Amino acid sequence: MASSAAPRAPGSGRGGARPMRRQGGPAETEPAPRNRSKARVTIGAETVVKDYRDCPVLVRWMGRYWLDREERALRRLEGLPNVPTVVGRRGPYALEITRVPGVPVSGRRPPEVTERFIERLGQLFDALHARGVAHGDAHCRNVLMAGEEPYLVDFSTAWVTGRHPILDRFLFEWYKQLDRRKIYKLEIDLFGRDVPPPRMFLLYRLVKEGALARFLKNLVLVVGILAILVLARPTRASLIGGGMVAALGQGIRIWAAGHLRRNREVTTSGPYAYVRDPLYLGRLLLLVGFGIMAWGPALWVLAVGVVLFLASYMPRKLAKEPERLENLFGEEYARYAAQVRSLLPRLTPYPERARRSWSFELFWRENREQYFLLGTLLVGAVLVWRHLAGS
Repeated sequence: MASSAAPRAPGSGRGGARPMRRQGGPAETEPAPRNRSKARVTIGAETVVKDYRDCPVLVRWMGRYWLDREERALRRLEGLPNVPTVVGRRGPYALEITRVPGVPVSGRRPPEVTERFIERLGQLFDALHARGVAHGDAHCRNVLMAGEEPYLVDFSTAWVTGRHPILDRFLFEWYKQLDRRKIYKLEIDLFGRDVPPPRMFLLYRLVKEGALARFLKNLVLVVGILAILVLARPTRASLIGGGMVAALGQGIRIWAAGHLRRNREVTTSGPYAYVRDPLYLGRLLLLVGFGIMAWGPALWVLAVGVVLFLASYMPRKLAKEPERLENLFGEEYARYAAQVRSLLPRLTPYPERARRSWSFELFWRENREQYFLLGTLLVGAVLVWRHLAGS
């Protein structure tokens, strides 16, 4: 039976844990957090206690709300294996539930995570949905594994049908879609399966997948470009020189977007035969190109942007992405990464490169580079307008 407990106490609800003593013997707890805005979690041999009693007033009130939601969901799921069972409330601000076995699936790879585990997790979600409960927050710390058996913890944000019939009609479906997307993400990340993504609700698509998602993901870049536009003092020579650099950067991105098959293969065709991260290289060239086009005080923004890109952005990417891809593709990616640099192109193509033509389908539908291209054209047009208006 489960508990929001497991290494990092996944069941600690909307917060982490603070040390808490348990009557009748020592308790296992997480390290103390730096603030009092999180629940205390006591992990016993068979049960877990979440306690907000010592939190500030506002956090305590919110904690009571989260505990009420979790208790409501778990009571609806009573008797269902692989989720916690409610033992009882210890007043309005504390909840005791049974502890489940397993460790978080976060950071674990095949063969430790098996296809059977993914199948069983899908069946567990189906069982929840059949009882009118959708988890909605099944990130890798809330999904535990014990062998091939999955367990779910932390139901503090779960949706339970019946209380709001009108909202149930669409919110319950939204939550179920979030659960199904977890299965899709695991299949892609762990096994590289070529499976179609589940169709998500409109708000999710706008924030996570559409043009707004790309805007939020590139917010620092957007702020930098806005600063360049405000400070721009373009000249005819700067527009021509910078425009050539920007066109080269966007051209590399278009070329790369027509070859990249994310999480399905080690892409070695097109620009990937010469450089490992052509999309990032194209972005860097675009930044440089826009800065040159803008000229004047905008060159200071360019200098800061290049430093941030090379000293902060790329190191963070290179600290995570190669390891993830090597876990996914093994020796094939390791050989590729050993011979092809991230941003500095090879003079000759990668010997084991794939020979494949550019794909409009990949460019337009899968990688959606058209949004980036539109942004590039708009920035270029504004810089040209600034020059014409000032001449």
